[in-house]
Amino acid sequence: MKITKSMLQQIIKEELEAIRVGNTQPVTEDTFDKEEEHDDEKKDDLEEIRDEINHHIDMLKKQRDRAEGRHEEREDD
Repeated sequence: MKITKSMLQQIIKEELEAIRVGNTQPVTEDTFDKEEEHDDEKKDDLEEIRDEINHHIDMLKKQRDRAEGRHEEREDD
């Protein structure tokens, strides 16, 4: 994941505020297993979105085919 300048500024701002308030918590790195779990969840979410988009595309194609069929029937009349 790419961290933008504004994201970095927000992180620094939050950390400074936590230090000022005294609510500091140690920063820990995710384990490989935890990171892999997050990646799998993201992958599942993206696959679900892709399936939904493909469904909408299929419905639009069917709608277009029906519209073309009706248009061709009118031309035949």
